[in-house]
Amino acid sequence: MRRLLPLALPLLLLAACGDDAPTAPPKGAGEAPSVEPSGPTAADVLPRGAATAETPILTGSPDGDAAGMEALTPLAEPGVAGVKAVPDTMEAFHARMEQLLAACRGGDAAKAEADARDLLLPDPRAWFAHAFGAEHPGLDALVREYEAKSAQLPSLPEAIRARAAAGQTEVLTERFVDPDDALATGFQAVVLRKVTKPIGLYSLRLLKPDAETGWHLWSFVHADGRFRFVGQMLALAPEAADPTLRQLGSLRVKDAEAILAQRKAHAK
Repeated sequence: MRRLLPLALPLLLLAACGDDAPTAPPKGAGEAPSVEPSGPTAADVLPRGAATAETPILTGSPDGDAAGMEALTPLAEPGVAGVKAVPDTMEAFHARMEQLLAACRGGDAAKAEADARDLLLPDPRAWFAHAFGAEHPGLDALVREYEAKSAQLPSLPEAIRARAAAGQTEVLTERFVDPDDALATGFQAVVLRKVTKPIGLYSLRLLKPDAETGWHLWSFVHADGRFRFVGQMLALAPEAADPTLRQLGSLRVKDAEAILAQRKAHAK
């Protein structure tokens, strides 16, 4: 696994799921200043394609060190009776995404749709209440947002087949547990700061070979012994006066910081 380094995180305003936005500066802007990493992060990215295991969701962190992961209190409840539980690990998530991709690329449309539906939370309100507290003022908004996005899951196989046809065949899976991880999106950082218990947020990206950006489907969590899609949870992020800031929330924090630095330099 390759080690990644974090940058500072000043982007708490910063999700729409979809194609990673370009990180080029506005026309006429100068080059972004280089930023020195502040130190190593306790996270790794599973290698692309490893054998070990704008629409809200259909346009698409690093894994914690073993010692750090053992210290986390699982947010998920025990596995559902009669269903074999899978571990909350990068390898298990990667294997689940490979299963999803294989089903979506296969010729059985009903099987592919059933596999996609299996990613839905059985009881969204219960999970959001467990994650953020039953009295959280944004609970109703989170449930409404989730219901709107989950209605799109049946068309997920078609979206994945379209990405494969476009050459986005490289699979990148990631897990984020640290709100200061510069590889998480801005909105993932917001979620990680607001959960009441430690949690891992998973991402799936489909990329063209050697590409750094591509199609991004996020976030997933480990709940009831399985992996479930929970979406971007935009309701947790405050509205930004500048719409550009809100758009930056779907980028990795390091990329959003670079764009903001370029904007600032260009404005001088």
